[in-house]
Amino acid sequence: MANKIINPKRKNELRYEGIEFLQASGWQRSNPEHPSGNGKIGYRAVYKTLKLILFPSVNLSWPNLKVRLDVDSVEYGGFNVKGNAIPSIFPNRLLLPEYIEIRKDNQSTTYHGETNMKWEFSAHVKEFPTSGIVELLLEMDNVNENDIITNGRRRLSPILSILDLVYGERIIGALIAEEVVELFSDGHWNRKVISPFVGSESQLNMKKIENSQIEQMRESINVYQKFSESDRRKLALATDWFWKSERESDSVDRFIQLWICLETLEMPTTNIKPIIKQLSIITPESSDFWAEPIGRLYGKRSNLVHGISNDVDEYEIVILRGLAKILLANQLGKIEDPKLVDNVISLIKTHFKQEKQN
Repeated sequence: MANKIINPKRKNELRYEGIEFLQASGWQRSNPEHPSGNGKIGYRAVYKTLKLILFPSVNLSWPNLKVRLDVDSVEYGGFNVKGNAIPSIFPNRLLLPEYIEIRKDNQSTTYHGETNMKWEFSAHVKEFPTSGIVELLLEMDNVNENDIITNGRRRLSPILSILDLVYGERIIGALIAEEVVELFSDGHWNRKVISPFVGSESQLNMKKIENSQIEQMRESINVYQKFSESDRRKLALATDWFWKSERESDSVDRFIQLWICLETLEMPTTNIKPIIKQLSIITPESSDFWAEPIGRLYGKRSNLVHGISNDVDEYEIVILRGLAKILLANQLGKIEDPKLVDNVISLIKTHFKQEKQN
């Protein structure tokens, strides 16, 4: 198996700005007759049934889809990460934590980070014991390699629903394997194994909190504690959607979650004018400025929700995320962050200007 380390530059994981994340990938099951890179890219998912015996076995094929119901063992592959790594808040992203050594003497207290930069990728192939299984192989066109898993899930969800409705709810019991593959006309497939991203906290500079931040936190929590029960429910719902989006890897779902956060905060109906008005009050820009980007983002939301489009630009995620934080900061005690506001406005001007020119 050939390994390579990749370092994709994504714009929407702002929480980890300053940390370089690395990822390993490679091919398994390739051979001289089926060299990697020569098949058609696809998605493989294998599910275990819940004590449902699939007899007789079923093998069905269409030009872009294979469905197998059988009692069989399942081969699957992947990467292990050896090292002191913990899950980050973002899916499929591991963090090498830096622990703190506290040194005290009579005069002062100092804090020293213990550098943590050691880890190792290790590929594996495993076998799941013989069970009732559902295996699905889907050929995919016009999809970014980084989005194959999330797009594969979405495109196969109607097939899963058909199986669920025909065979009952014990047909889809547990996910055994979910993989990027490349498919060949003779039925062979190669597996692409992709590791989690790994980054080290030690890449960041040490930073301390300021007294003004402590006071702002205290003031904001005091304001929140005085909210009515209905206002608390609204803010709890909006912030819950925001934090769901922080943990979401699917760009379509992330966009929708962030938009729902905005709707919960400022839109009692489907009318977007309250968002536009509120932004014109709490930022330096007027309603005329905000009308176009909010209208276009709402149009994108409608296209995504109704299945007209599945395309989400990473800049749109960054803008929506920034808008959510601006509106949340205003409602949670009017927390001021001029840099955030300036960055969002600058990105809107740049991004939508470029779109118009194209």
